[in-house]
Amino acid sequence: MVLLEGVTADGEREASTFIQRSFRERALADGLEVETREFGIAEVAAHVAGGGTALVLIDQHPLHAEPYPQWVTAHAVRGDVVVVHDPWTDAHLGESWLDAADLPLPLKTLDRIAAWGEPFYRAALLFP
Repeated sequence: MVLLEGVTADGEREASTFIQRSFRERALADGLEVETREFGIAEVAAHVAGGGTALVLIDQHPLHAEPYPQWVTAHAVRGDVVVVHDPWTDAHLGESWLDAADLPLPLKTLDRIAAWGEPFYRAALLFP
């Protein structure tokens, strides 16, 4: 289960756990491959470079000074740069959706921010 670190209410924790288990069961029933294992960001980058797309869980703090988990969509690789779409924008600072589209992140940066929790873990969803 992911993103349960800040959940203190038993009911909320149970609901989130139930939802995540249900999604996993539905994915398996639909014939999707589901793996729970350690992985490196280089593996995600290789998947994207091969034509796939990935949703990657990141910590927003290094990008927006906000300590929140966030999912970004990695959709291209150019050399050692992964191109992502990050739906988080700081409108109060004048940002718009254009500031979140095609955001180039060096592989080392993505590797550093693609972690959440204490102790940290990684999560990614890979699509063909």
